[in-house]
Amino acid sequence: MGRKNNQILIPNTKSLQSTFNIVYSKAFQLQNSLDVRVLLSDAKVFQTSWKLHQACEVLITDYPGYKERDFMEYVKQRFSNGLNIRIEHLANINCDLSECIEETKQEEEEMLLTQKKVYEHTVMGGTFDRLHAGHKILLTEACLRTKCRLTIGVTCGPMIKNKVLKELIEPVNTRIEKLLEFLQDVDPCIEYNLQPITDPYGPSTVLPELQCIVTSEETKQGGEKVSNSLLL
Repeated sequence: MGRKNNQILIPNTKSLQSTFNIVYSKAFQLQNSLDVRVLLSDAKVFQTSWKLHQACEVLITDYPGYKERDFMEYVKQRFSNGLNIRIEHLANINCDLSECIEETKQEEEEMLLTQKKVYEHTVMGGTFDRLHAGHKILLTEACLRTKCRLTIGVTCGPMIKNKVLKELIEPVNTRIEKLLEFLQDVDPCIEYNLQPITDPYGPSTVLPELQCIVTSEETKQGGEKVSNSLLL
């Protein structure tokens, strides 16, 4: 979601986090197989041109001139690989999504006082089997926290042997490929270092430049162990 002209970077605040949380959660409620991606072009740096890995069928934007011919052509070339694309304004979406996001915008002035810290190099880990809304929310948070490089350890082997229905988990190379595709669409300005891991620590113990560990509630305990190991 963004504006073609007179761009202003969106502050990286709790309000922004609430917005993409709402988008992914509502999309999952409507159709859990719907592939929705919140692009961070206006949150971090200006991107005049970037191609998505897959052609986009529908673009939801908050740009007031979304029906203007030049904007429609801009969207067609930037987001749909030249194919026809349906463009909708956020306010016209037939659900309570726009209302929820408007509430977060009303809190923006207060939230500006609590902008999130951004790190040069962050790290996270997980299985990331068949990306769902929870994955996308966590990954987007990690992107917003990262300035230059995001390292992700993708579990395999002994790390997944006790998981329920482990035989249905996709091969690690497939998971890494899909994960990278999603990340490069969401924020193509970050360098991504994705690699399989067979223990909770992964590459974190050999990368001294790491500054931040991003975790979910599920992986928080493992993140604390990694953090403690780095302090030894």
